[in-house]
Amino acid sequence: MKFARTAAPTGHNPALPGGQGMRIPRAHSIVEQVTSDWKLVSVLIVSLFLDNLRVPVGGGLFNVRPSFVVFAAVFPALAYRWLARREQVQQTPLLTVLLLLDGVFFFSTLINPSAPYHLRGLITSVLLLVNIAMYLSIFRFATSSADALDHIYSLLVGLASVYALLAVLALALFELGFGPARYLVQLSDIGDLTMNGGTTATPHPLLLDPNMGSYLGAIGVMALIRSIFSAGRTRLWLAVASVGIFVGVLLSYSRGAWLATSSGLVAASVIVLITRQWISLPPVRLAAVVTIFALAVAGSLVVAPSVKTVLAARVANLLNIQAGTGSQRLAFWERITEDGLRKPLLGHGSDAYRALLPPPPPSCRSCGPYVAENITVEVFHTSGLVGLAVYLALQVLTVSLLIRALRRSRDRAIPQRGLAIAAAAGYLTITLASQTNPSFWGNMYWALLAVVVVSAAEAAAPFPSRDARKSVIGV
Repeated sequence: MKFARTAAPTGHNPALPGGQGMRIPRAHSIVEQVTSDWKLVSVLIVSLFLDNLRVPVGGGLFNVRPSFVVFAAVFPALAYRWLARREQVQQTPLLTVLLLLDGVFFFSTLINPSAPYHLRGLITSVLLLVNIAMYLSIFRFATSSADALDHIYSLLVGLASVYALLAVLALALFELGFGPARYLVQLSDIGDLTMNGGTTATPHPLLLDPNMGSYLGAIGVMALIRSIFSAGRTRLWLAVASVGIFVGVLLSYSRGAWLATSSGLVAASVIVLITRQWISLPPVRLAAVVTIFALAVAGSLVVAPSVKTVLAARVANLLNIQAGTGSQRLAFWERITEDGLRKPLLGHGSDAYRALLPPPPPSCRSCGPYVAENITVEVFHTSGLVGLAVYLALQVLTVSLLIRALRRSRDRAIPQRGLAIAAAAGYLTITLASQTNPSFWGNMYWALLAVVVVSAAEAAAPFPSRDARKSVIGV
């Protein structure tokens, strides 16, 4: 899929040469400088890491998250500039199929007015459109200049490592008896965490829910792969950041996040072996991967006495589907799928499946309302075979872009090969995670999808100026 970078506007007047595009008055130049795309997107990415601070609205109809508030303020300014520059927004990869998926969701919900949670379903369809706009915004910015993608990678990796370390610090301070730290942890029965029974109150960082564990896993996987294919200081700081990020993934205590992250790393390893790219990599870089994981595990174990117990129990039950919530989720998925077969063509509408799920038991202090925890099952119940076909088409188009990137990058510079492999592994991580938790509905999912698509497209069709430059992350 071909696309071209949009030339960044120069001077005080961002109107395109030759009279093309909308002419913006010179008086706006100060506002343009204060609210540049770089600043707006940076603030937006920071807000993605604050989404745990959600506020329920309308009696639980939906949650207002910081990233939605920031995006509502940022998107009009970004869209205005796209219009001013006459950017071909419609040429954004995957945009058509994404809008089609949301359209099917909305139509299926609209034709089922008597379905449970009908109003909430309509709101969900609108929120999916916001998610798609998030994807569009990150993609357009990442292709706006030679180093915009690097800027996004640097922000994501840096903020993810700081976020994970803050969660670790909160847990450590709680264990040391620091009073205010109790507001940063959630006390759960140890049996809920180990899946082996027991009611001892055990702390767990509030910042590290399963969704965030999945997002951190994808960022960590991409950072680690790019560190292997980078050079100099870049390799060092990406490797160090990966250690902190993987500590956060481990302390999320989410088997879905662990499996998705592991699958992304295994996929990257297989790609490197099949394409024989390991030959061009110094052995010390490959050995550094083992060291990173050893440090991540060791760092996790020293945080709190309970961490060793919980990690050991959850690893032992990693693939035991009957332990923990595994059997419950299978039962939920079976129930949702069977109900979906009652309306197999266009489904029941968004959120109608919630009426099929029981309320969480009062004894579970850490349980919120149950959700599908699997986007494929949810898509089928929401929009039937039509919606499922569109969702699968989205995956096929993304995979084809990734395969093209991997093939075309084999004969190019080492950093570009790393970019393609990181995109493939990052995509696999976020996609698998969305099959075991509701990460699909978070704005972070769509920001990461945009990074994956831009990375793959750039590796497949690099720009002449990129080979000649030396970026801040070695690409």
